[in-house]
Amino acid sequence: MRRRCVLPLLIAALMMVGCRHRYASDGWAALAATEVADRARPATVEVLVEFDASGTVVQLQPNVDKLQEALRRQIAPGQTSKQEAVEKLFNLFYSDPASYLTEGEQKSLNKKIYTLGTGFIITPDGYILTNAHVVEPEDEELKKAAVDTLAELVNAQADQMENAVESMLPGQNVKAEATERLRGVLIQQYAERSQFQFSRQVHVVFPSAHGDTIEQVREVECAVEKVGQPTPGKDIAVLKIAGSDLPTVPVAESIEAGEVRAGADLYVMGYPGSVAVFPEFTRVSAVQPSLSIGHVSGVKDMSGGWQVIQMDAAINPGNSGGPVLNSRGQVVGLATFQLVGTQGVNFAEAIDLARQFLNELSVRPRESDFTRKYNEALGEYERPGHGHALRLFKQLAETHPELSTPREFVSELGHGEGGSAQTEQRVAPRLHRSRAPVLLLGIGLLLAMGLAVMVAANR
Repeated sequence: MRRRCVLPLLIAALMMVGCRHRYASDGWAALAATEVADRARPATVEVLVEFDASGTVVQLQPNVDKLQEALRRQIAPGQTSKQEAVEKLFNLFYSDPASYLTEGEQKSLNKKIYTLGTGFIITPDGYILTNAHVVEPEDEELKKAAVDTLAELVNAQADQMENAVESMLPGQNVKAEATERLRGVLIQQYAERSQFQFSRQVHVVFPSAHGDTIEQVREVECAVEKVGQPTPGKDIAVLKIAGSDLPTVPVAESIEAGEVRAGADLYVMGYPGSVAVFPEFTRVSAVQPSLSIGHVSGVKDMSGGWQVIQMDAAINPGNSGGPVLNSRGQVVGLATFQLVGTQGVNFAEAIDLARQFLNELSVRPRESDFTRKYNEALGEYERPGHGHALRLFKQLAETHPELSTPREFVSELGHGEGGSAQTEQRVAPRLHRSRAPVLLLGIGLLLAMGLAVMVAANR
């Protein structure tokens, strides 16, 4: 009998040894990637910032007098045909458009510019962490974005010029490099001559479920409580929305307490901008956060006296400010920046720096009642047969109908109305650049007028 007991005991011992790596030194279980994502998803929000850019732009137009003068120096009266004169005139303009543009009328502009990032809720009453550069970009970056909204104007001018060539020189086309040269000069000139003022509104958008409709996308206005400086500064911002018993994500006391060291698993939750603005995705689908997986590559010291986490987990514009989580599901950093020209060399501001900002506001991260119950439901869901998960998720869906995650689990478990097909209702994506009004400048007409004056002078 004793010999028969040996084998089961050995198997049990081996199982204990094999499972030990799933536990941290304090007895916490390491989570699988899906478990990390499930726990972080309700509290990971899209941060959408709308800037109203108002200002003036000087309408550019061809300098007819200068073109006439240059043309006279190249042709002799009576020895050049009308078609040759027109061709030389257009060649002059396209060869050096910067030399033949002049200022016309001033036009008032009102544009909307959007920046997109990620944040995460850390208190039941709505304190949120994100990056400073998400809510307060540098002035030059905003001005560039405002000028980029004039692309429609620039394209209209370039098209108008090509139409003038085709009309006055049948069978001849403008070369692509000449058109691109003109576009580049126009953008540069508008950037130098335009003036803008900016006002800001910050919103957070809660994650949606696959079964939601566009009406269920929840967008909430928020205030900026404290903001640092974009990298290489202290790239942290603290936001605040109104609410109670909001979903929260746990925050490590420090990267040391979060066991951040080379080789440790890391998970990044967020809203990559390329996904959020892709026109073929519905708005509902775009506000479902994405998870990327990687490892700690190392911890680096910034010259200003704080630390950043180097990692190989993928981040993209739009991930900025998103939670970087360890295998316990704790936030150990904020996805912040990449080194230009590199792949897989990404960085997160350490949670230690974010806690400095929170301490100055006397804000302490804490778990909400919703999150406690939600994690309890997840624990049941992860058991074989899902335990009592359906009942618990149903209770959460009833008490918190504004939150999509419990409804999605009810739908998945097959006992709710949330399993209906998602409405294929498309909405215009929130682009970083808004559309500009077309200001027709009449380049071709002005050139034709200049040609008429020149021909009359040669008679």
